[in-house]
Amino acid sequence: REEGEVDFRCISIDCPAQALERLLHWASRGAMDIDGMGEEIVSRLVESGRLSDVADYYTLDEVELSLLDMGRVNKDGEPIRLGSTVAKKLVAAIGVENLVIVSTKAEVPPADESRTRPFARALFGLGIRHVGKTIAELLAAAYPSIEALMEASEEDLAVIDGVGPKIARSAYLFLRTPDNAAVIERLRSHGVALADEAADAGEQL
Repeated sequence: REEGEVDFRCISIDCPAQALERLLHWASRGAMDIDGMGEEIVSRLVESGRLSDVADYYTLDEVELSLLDMGRVNKDGEPIRLGSTVAKKLVAAIGVENLVIVSTKAEVPPADESRTRPFARALFGLGIRHVGKTIAELLAAAYPSIEALMEASEEDLAVIDGVGPKIARSAYLFLRTPDNAAVIERLRSHGVALADEAADAGEQL
């Protein structure tokens, strides 16, 4: 419960009551922009138990998506499936977990897959309370990697111009909630960009 407010809120990224909205937010155009991943498909994946948090997107495969029961039947009474055409498009938009090996060279992931979005968009996509696109950009500019951001104190975040104590506390608590940290680690393991290029270059020096 935030100081001065009556309502209690769950700040865990895998909260069942917020799962659908968080998943849709992650896939939205302003965040990771997973083209074609709309409410109907996400709802069916949640209902089937296949999606519970945003890291689950990166474990989906084309075959299982193509067979997804859309909850309707055709004129012959057969269940309508998502189909291979849409499934292929979604898998490409999400981004495969591993690079495809051709001969001895690894193909570069397509630039339009969600794993390649800037760090600020991933930060916005996490759905941290009070952290909109502009605030996410401010946080990412000050701490251009998830590791740096997670190590920052509440006071460090509060002094960022445009952030302030209320937003700082929300971000600080979110990043230190164990369930959220576990999802962030899974996103990292699936190759989602959780640092900008400048941070990556600095870490290599």
